[in-house]
Amino acid sequence: MSHNFNLKNHMVNKPWYPSAYWQNVFAFNHLDDFAAIWNLQINRVEPGNERRGGWSYVALHTLKLPEGGTVDVYIKRQQNHLCRSILPTIVKGRPTFLREFKNLQRLNKANVAVPEILYFEQRAKNNQVILILRALDQYISLDKLQAQHISFALKRKISASIAETVRRLHQSHLHHNCLFEKHIFIRYDNNLHCPIHVVLIDLEKAKLSCSRIRNMWQDLSKMHRRQQGWSNTDMLRFYKDYRGKGKLNFFDRVSIKYFQWKNKKRYILL
Repeated sequence: MSHNFNLKNHMVNKPWYPSAYWQNVFAFNHLDDFAAIWNLQINRVEPGNERRGGWSYVALHTLKLPEGGTVDVYIKRQQNHLCRSILPTIVKGRPTFLREFKNLQRLNKANVAVPEILYFEQRAKNNQVILILRALDQYISLDKLQAQHISFALKRKISASIAETVRRLHQSHLHHNCLFEKHIFIRYDNNLHCPIHVVLIDLEKAKLSCSRIRNMWQDLSKMHRRQQGWSNTDMLRFYKDYRGKGKLNFFDRVSIKYFQWKNKKRYILL
């Protein structure tokens, strides 16, 4: 989980760390300034994005700890990779990793589990941004979890935990805007008495909205369309857990009709 941080106090050319401990960890690895991290030669975990003269990519790196041991981190770097702006073209949008940084802080405050932020810094020149997140050890993405054989009871418990997390996301007036299986990470134990931990990742596309209904329809329609290995009944149970209801009212049935129309699926209304 990341720590609370007031963006108003953040200066563009001043690095931010969650604590003095992590600042010392980066110094111990000779990564105690923007240039050192920016020029670090590391392999990307995916091809990256290039658009409108800018680029953005993510790389996995291992930091050594002063007391011994290591920790894996994801280093996100970008240049002139900006969000679209509804303002005139002379007004540029803000960097997508800056938006992700703000979203992570907002969700942490709303008690929605997100990756822990270890470093953030932005440079005005060429809109260069570095965001470093701690890797999710012992977690598995929902798309990979689908390939595993788990009991019906555990599957129900995981589904209910995801539904609760997504509900808290929407209660914070954000919708993920890209809520696919690969962006939902789970940590679980086969012991049904142990809690299920759910973390949402890749929040650079998440947007603020005052309408919880719009947030629900935006995210759940995409999530339902991409789900693999879940039956229509599974998805209906998920919706009931999300709404916190055992029975559906008129609004719920209208919502399900909307999902049917968007996803071309038919749900049996239990």
